[in-house]
Amino acid sequence: MKKNIAILFILFVIAGLHAQEISFSFTANHNCEYAVSDSILIKNLTQGGDTTLYWNDTVLTIIFTGIDVTNDLHTGFYVSQNYPNPFETKTEIDVFIPEKDDFTINIYDLTGRHVARYQDIFERGMHNFTFYAGSSKTYILTVMSGRYLQHIKMIKFGQKGGLSPEIKYNGSLSAEKTEASFLKQKSIKSYFPYEIGDELRFTVFVSGDFLSVTDNPSENQEYFFDISNTEPVQPSEITGNTTVCKNATDLTYSVTQVDGIIYQWTVPGDWTIVSGENTHSITVDTGIEPGEISVKAVNDCGESPVRLLDVAVSVPVPTAGSNSPVCAGENIELTVDTGISWEWSGPADFESTEQNPGFESTLSHVGEYTVVITDEYGCTGTDQITIQVFETPDATITPAGPYCADEPAVTLTAATEGGVWSGEGITDENAGTFEPDLVGEGSYI
Repeated sequence: MKKNIAILFILFVIAGLHAQEISFSFTANHNCEYAVSDSILIKNLTQGGDTTLYWNDTVLTIIFTGIDVTNDLHTGFYVSQNYPNPFETKTEIDVFIPEKDDFTINIYDLTGRHVARYQDIFERGMHNFTFYAGSSKTYILTVMSGRYLQHIKMIKFGQKGGLSPEIKYNGSLSAEKTEASFLKQKSIKSYFPYEIGDELRFTVFVSGDFLSVTDNPSENQEYFFDISNTEPVQPSEITGNTTVCKNATDLTYSVTQVDGIIYQWTVPGDWTIVSGENTHSITVDTGIEPGEISVKAVNDCGESPVRLLDVAVSVPVPTAGSNSPVCAGENIELTVDTGISWEWSGPADFESTEQNPGFESTLSHVGEYTVVITDEYGCTGTDQITIQVFETPDATITPAGPYCADEPAVTLTAATEGGVWSGEGITDENAGTFEPDLVGEGSYI
């Protein structure tokens, strides 16, 4: 361990003679969880000028070499900042070799422990490497030959990582990719004026939100941006029917959608959420219980107050009526006490859309009649009623007389049995007993 620390110290001293550098790294939370920064704008308020980093670059490293980096990039040795940075499990590094030479790449953690090494003879050109991290959070990578030496700082986030760090050579880059790497290095190191102590403003953009901080850094800094770190507000008013039919299907209830929010819904006890759990809009099947629909907004910062909607369930209960029984030829009158539309059906292909239909009866109209009503909410209810129709009775009376006033009582009969007898001289309305001596001369019905 002591040997490794000594080697690392010697390397840093040599590197200090070669160049001075300062690094600024940036991480962000958005809605209380780690977020990828869309871009980072760095503006020099002292000298003017700015530069922008785009994901997956989140570290700005400025090297003070005392020479013009723009002129040196295509001819001099340099090691690019790793990308992405910070990284989770692996990251890439570009190394420009100005002439064929024997180079060694060493990687150390911050305790000075040597964790990975790669050595080979490289031709002139841009060469690409991948570093696979272990459990440490910060690494120092050095590239050196007999003539050159440069190092960079690499930052790892998260808990993932291999047990044994390693660095792998991916080969030399094409001319197009080499130029892209040059331009990337040039844009950061040449076009951004900076001296130690300058006042800088850093602005991080994430998912349409942003946050700025101003600082006068004189050494390496890690900046953390906590953006939109607030509990969600109460959801908007719930839209959807406030009175529904029992056992209805595919009804929708929704609130205004807000990005980054999970919506937690509840419905009355015998209702079912069919789809849309955790979204701003749900589809439900109703039961027969009224109650409340509730929704609250949730993110990693917390949860909002609950939004409520009272819902009623319409269960129409119509009552059908009639003037049954009737004799054939008389009008049948059907009635129902509620609804805004009606559908009647019954024997002899009877149909009607009137609330209280009527029609002349025949013996074929005997039977059960059904009415289906619809209320103002579109809900339906059903009732039935049985209609009786009888033949018209024949009231021809026998014996029809004539009778003498002093004759004894006689029993009258009608052609159609049954009925109730009435009139002068009738002493038994059910049996039809007629006593002539109780009436005077005349005709009687």
